[in-house]
Amino acid sequence: MGKGILWFSARQGVSVCSEWDDQGQIVSLELIEEMDESLPIFSATRENWERFVNQEIGAVKAVMTGLIDYRGSMTIIVKYGRHFDCLAEVAQKVN
Repeated sequence: MGKGILWFSARQGVSVCSEWDDQGQIVSLELIEEMDESLPIFSATRENWERFVNQEIGAVKAVMTGLIDYRGSMTIIVKYGRHFDCLAEVAQKVN
């Protein structure tokens, strides 16, 4: 179980905190106004978030190539990368 922050760099000050269960499933999302630097933080431009949501790029590859900036434990991104990619699938259905 843990939390991570998704930061939208095109809209400074807008961040979403996601909470994950012990199997890597997102159990809650909330808008936050201040980032907790102790949590893993994902940030990207609007264009790269759109590429991610459209499943043109995957989480792990995007982090490794710098398309999505990630601050936190690399173990977490490798362990939960597939679940993070599932977030893109959910985002497509919400849009």
